[in-house]
Amino acid sequence: MAPPSLALQRFGTSWSHTNQRPAAMSFNIISSLRLLLACLVVVVGARSASAAVRRSSAKPNFVYIIVDDQDFSTANPHIMPRLTERIASQGTNFTHFYTPMSICCPSRVGFLRGQHGHSHNVTNVALPSAWFDDPIERETDGGWTRFVAQGYRRDYLPTWLQEAGYSTYYTGKLMNGNTVKNWQASPVLGFNRSAILNDPFTYVYNNASFSIDGQQLVQYEGQYSTDVVRDFGLQYLEEAASSGQPFFVGIAPIGPHAETTFVNGSAVFSNPVPAKRHKDLFATEVAPRKSSFNADHPSGAGFIRDLPRLNSSVVDYLDEWYRDRLRSLQAVDELVGAVMDKAEQLGILDNTYFIYSSDNGYSVGEHRRQPGKTTGYEEDIRVPLYIRGPGISSGSKQDAVYSNIDLTASIVEKAQAQPSYDLDGRVMAWAGDKTSFRKSGSATHHLSEFWVSQTDGEGKYSGEGPVILKYRTLRVKDGEHDLSYTVWCTGERELYDMTKDLDQMNNLVGQLAFYSSLNSTSSDAEKIASRMDALLLHLKTCHGSLCRRLWYNLFPEGQVQDLSSALQTRWDGYFDSMPRVRFDNCRDGYFPTEELPAWRNELVYVDPALLA
Repeated sequence: MAPPSLALQRFGTSWSHTNQRPAAMSFNIISSLRLLLACLVVVVGARSASAAVRRSSAKPNFVYIIVDDQDFSTANPHIMPRLTERIASQGTNFTHFYTPMSICCPSRVGFLRGQHGHSHNVTNVALPSAWFDDPIERETDGGWTRFVAQGYRRDYLPTWLQEAGYSTYYTGKLMNGNTVKNWQASPVLGFNRSAILNDPFTYVYNNASFSIDGQQLVQYEGQYSTDVVRDFGLQYLEEAASSGQPFFVGIAPIGPHAETTFVNGSAVFSNPVPAKRHKDLFATEVAPRKSSFNADHPSGAGFIRDLPRLNSSVVDYLDEWYRDRLRSLQAVDELVGAVMDKAEQLGILDNTYFIYSSDNGYSVGEHRRQPGKTTGYEEDIRVPLYIRGPGISSGSKQDAVYSNIDLTASIVEKAQAQPSYDLDGRVMAWAGDKTSFRKSGSATHHLSEFWVSQTDGEGKYSGEGPVILKYRTLRVKDGEHDLSYTVWCTGERELYDMTKDLDQMNNLVGQLAFYSSLNSTSSDAEKIASRMDALLLHLKTCHGSLCRRLWYNLFPEGQVQDLSSALQTRWDGYFDSMPRVRFDNCRDGYFPTEELPAWRNELVYVDPALLA
């Protein structure tokens, strides 16, 4: 299928597209049969055996559908029936899948590089700095400009896959900061074919701008962005299937992100825009009324704790925002169905992994918040992940803890690619060698980080000024324990028992003074917090395999390998003596020297008997 027809407005050189294919070769079937009949019986067995060997050793293909701002709860059969039928029911639902940073660009870089934010240090979306040429902001923020400046566009997932023999394709949103100004000066590398959304039109649903193969810039005025992405994706899938190589096809629609324009350098967020064919759906839906939705009593920490209750007008506004999110997801769901139809038509289902996920989660009314993301709460960091493919169990659920950097490591493992450095992510069970502890680590923990001041949400009721959002969150799901622990740059801490408090309304350490010491004998909550803080201390600067091995850095001889063991009284002294995670200030950006102390080898537990 060819991309949609072009609108009149264009940037750069003119563009035309051909969907021509090489003419089929003609054969004289009768003469060919006469020539081949004598040897057919001899060679057929050998050919069949050879084909079987090739099939068994062939590298798998990957189709990666990555959406924008979809929380875990909205990827369900009621809202997305095609996703459910074509991928989820034929594959596995990874129920505890997380984003390393709850904001678009840093999360996407995490996937593309297989690294935590503190490793890749692309910590912001940075559209205003890239678009309005602010050198100070560009230096400290992120986005495509920083990605390029650090040399990453020549050393990330698609380039590794190409070196491993893959053909690679991508359409839609890669990351923030690909603009109509820099598309020629710093084009996207690593893809055989690409159609990349460009700022400031990335989030304009009916006037998107794409840079095509780094050659042309085209404006699709009046055409629905998700449909344009769909058609490019289908074209690339067809080209990939005929390439004679294993392939990776990335398809990245913007739904259900807010419509976003820029006025005098400031982003203006409004409701997601559905396709016209979907604008009247979900008329009676309302945002989920969790216990945290417009809660009667303040909850959380930081600016969250000071948010006022929402009046009825605001609640009505949030409900309509939520409905438009669901409506905008309908074109995404249709995209999923079209991709699976095309894959079936091309005969590539058996050797292709179909992956569906989101860059970050989203909140609508939880903890009295306006629409948005960026916090360490579950609705912001937990995202859908569905995988269908060879060796993946059909209709199953997997509750191991993973993040998008683990997905990178898994694709690399399956593709037999060779990154230039040790990835922070672990290989997921479906993709790797389960016997290799050093390679895979334990799927029991996740680290989220954030260093960016933001408004307190999106839409007309959000605040005008920035609020402080600098924190680290550690999720541990380990046997009987399911915990969320956060340290804010203000010195506040949060600890939630997710087995009892999934909506995160009861902060177990909310009464502690800022940056207070933690005493294991004071309360069960402090005892748990002392362990979580120690883990966070070593994870916040980890790189490579040490990010994957939760307890190894503390206990390299294996005395403690899970939280239950760590909570034994015999370890109280060790954990209580540990320096605590802290920040010197709350200014934007990741500055390691302002987040001391850091982990050092002297903090490793040493058996006193060895020192006697």
